[in-house]
Amino acid sequence: MQQHTPDEHAAFLAGLPRAFSAASALVTDTAGRVLLVRCHNRAHYGPPGGVVEADESPARAAERELQEEVGLVLPAGRLLVVSWITGDGTTPTQMPGSQLVFDMGTVPAGTGVTLQPEEVVEAVWAQPADLLPLMGPLRAERIRAALDARDGGEVRVVTSTRAELNADTERFAAGAASRGERAPAGPGTP
Repeated sequence: MQQHTPDEHAAFLAGLPRAFSAASALVTDTAGRVLLVRCHNRAHYGPPGGVVEADESPARAAERELQEEVGLVLPAGRLLVVSWITGDGTTPTQMPGSQLVFDMGTVPAGTGVTLQPEEVVEAVWAQPADLLPLMGPLRAERIRAALDARDGGEVRVVTSTRAELNADTERFAAGAASRGERAPAGPGTP
């Protein structure tokens, strides 16, 4: 085995591609609806979630984000979806990334949530058939894949490019604007 100097090792590590990781929580209620949130920085809804911090596991990130965003304390169950977003990495908005969706269980219909007002504008419980008015088709595909994985027992892998995801965000925002809904400024998030 060839030994590398600390400088050679640091140069090797600096040259590796970078990607961010995010985790989200699939929570349903006994009426079959999916919990979705809309944050200040995006027009579309999505499951509670966010970036995995350096000192936590993806499952712990899903638990933390669920508690922070809607006040629910639920244990992360099994991994349902690995969503890989390709990107060229030339800018922060073009970074590749992974979104890991965890099964956080089913709660009674009527379960209330407590929003984190600094981040979350609103939360809704939506039937799976009603996702498209709330998000673009790529994000709806991710949620349907999570529901299918929950029912079928196998992890689903969903892949899209950063350009496809950005176009999905723009199409959704344009549709929201045509319906008279306010779309926030700023880049979309996975």
